[in-house]
Amino acid sequence: MSSLKHKTTATLVLLTLMLLIASALAVDYNPGVSKGQWVKYGNIAMSGLMADPSANQTSWMMLEVTDVSEENVTLHFTGKYKNGSDIPSGGMTCNVSTGMVNTTSGMYGYGNIFIVGKDLQQNDALPEMLPSISLKINSTETRTYAKTERTVNIVNITSGTPEIGEVNYFIVYDKSTGVLMETGLSMTFTLMPSMNMGFTLAATDTNMFAETSMTWLQDNMIYIVIAVVFIVVVVAAVLMARRGRKPTTPTTETETKKTET
Repeated sequence: MSSLKHKTTATLVLLTLMLLIASALAVDYNPGVSKGQWVKYGNIAMSGLMADPSANQTSWMMLEVTDVSEENVTLHFTGKYKNGSDIPSGGMTCNVSTGMVNTTSGMYGYGNIFIVGKDLQQNDALPEMLPSISLKINSTETRTYAKTERTVNIVNITSGTPEIGEVNYFIVYDKSTGVLMETGLSMTFTLMPSMNMGFTLAATDTNMFAETSMTWLQDNMIYIVIAVVFIVVVVAAVLMARRGRKPTTPTTETETKKTET
């Protein structure tokens, strides 16, 4: 009876530990953006026989967050062609947990690459962007976007065979916001007729990184405090040295000589 009781207790403890570990390893997909934030994309180019000519005529595109509700982020897209005319605007609501998209034109399904959950880590799985395609974060690096050094999550996708063709695709997300920073695609089809295509896009400006200066202060606070304390000590020492120095007063002999002169 005692042995059975001990076994039951051990089993319960083991199950509890497994549940705790599972909950600790679970990924939370939460938005890292707020209403009014935006990111502007440039360096937009497309090449190859399958290229859309309008892509190379694009000067810039901008993504603006117009609403955030639980796991849903609503985005509005605008842009300009190089000739100054407007790119047709549009919008979509993206669920960062499921990967599903609902566009303003009424289309519903997969297709979101513009935003994922915040603070994801290497090897974290991403929601499906296309049916039956499972993605994960391959690496976390430091890169510069919009003139700001950022920690980013990188997704690499490679598929195909030499006989048919290959697709190489990468996506870079800002870690703290989950917003797309850069993407690039190259496709080569070796079947008759052979075709190829390339595409690039990168963030050039944003108001999402306003906290960078504060982050820098936090990261370097200990050095700032040491520098301030050092300066205060040096200034105090100089002042004390000056106060300790007695003022020179003319002697009687010196005064007499001045009077005779």
